[in-house]
Amino acid sequence: MAAGAGEAAGDSLFYSVQVAAFNQADQAIRYAGGVPREADPRTVSAVRLGRQGLWYRVIVGAFTTAAGADSLLRALWREGTVERPNGTIVRTPHAFLIDGQGSAEAAADRAEGLRRRGVAAYIVSAPDGSAQVLAGAFEGPDQAEAADSLLRLAGVRPTLVQRMGIRR
Repeated sequence: MAAGAGEAAGDSLFYSVQVAAFNQADQAIRYAGGVPREADPRTVSAVRLGRQGLWYRVIVGAFTTAAGADSLLRALWREGTVERPNGTIVRTPHAFLIDGQGSAEAAADRAEGLRRRGVAAYIVSAPDGSAQVLAGAFEGPDQAEAADSLLRLAGVRPTLVQRMGIRR
């Protein structure tokens, strides 16, 4: 999907759609893989939900406005990708920066390598035209703690940042 009206380089990409949540990472990754590429970026965010334990949220899209996320959710309902009333618009201003300031080709290679290792990485363009490899989408830093631990166990040294740029 192309960037929506009003989305420009350097804009915040604070809104997404949560389309599912699973208590097993492999289920979430498999589900995310079945979501059409038009909903990119697709990612899985591990979050600890109090006494419910660790859950893996399937998050799609990256928009500057809630209206952009709402348009994606309605399209997913129309196409039957997500059954009504499932899916919710979430404000997800944070993500883990895994690799930044590289070329689009280098970012694509890095993201693909991470995906083969079970990390739901995605790419956004930085305002300067370089490509960033990100993972996850979180409402706040505290929500990202579980994912940070899992990424570090996988040998990835992420930095929590605000999601900014242009979607790919």
